[in-house]
Amino acid sequence: MKVFKYLVALADISVGFLGLFFVIFSVTRPTMPNAVEQRGLEQTLQQLRGEIRQLEEIKLAKASAGKALPGKDAAKIIITGQNFIVDLAGRQTRFTTLADFVAGTQNWRWPGSLILYVDHRVPFEQVVGVIDALKRRNDEITVQIAALVR
Repeated sequence: MKVFKYLVALADISVGFLGLFFVIFSVTRPTMPNAVEQRGLEQTLQQLRGEIRQLEEIKLAKASAGKALPGKDAAKIIITGQNFIVDLAGRQTRFTTLADFVAGTQNWRWPGSLILYVDHRVPFEQVVGVIDALKRRNDEITVQIAALVR
């Protein structure tokens, strides 16, 4: 009889642990994302892959000293930490912020070739902002990017 009591107690404990296991599993079980979330994640993934493809297509020239592009009408834009210096047709104009540059140059007529000198300490957003401002003009502009040595 004593053995039977112990077996029943052991069975109770086992059932208790089994129940506890089911409770823990039901609370912490991994859930599969629903179809809407999964489609959204796939869209985001495709968008990021497209952006990566665009970045891979950007081919910068090998690092070399900046040389003037062919043609007399080549312009220069120098981006430093403090300002943007535009050298166009022998005239130099300084802008202190990216917004000033965009506003001040939106009606300018740009030549077919341009050199963009960039200081290595300049945030990448400023370089992208200058390129975006040039792209807004629907002109064919060849841009060469060079490192500014100071």
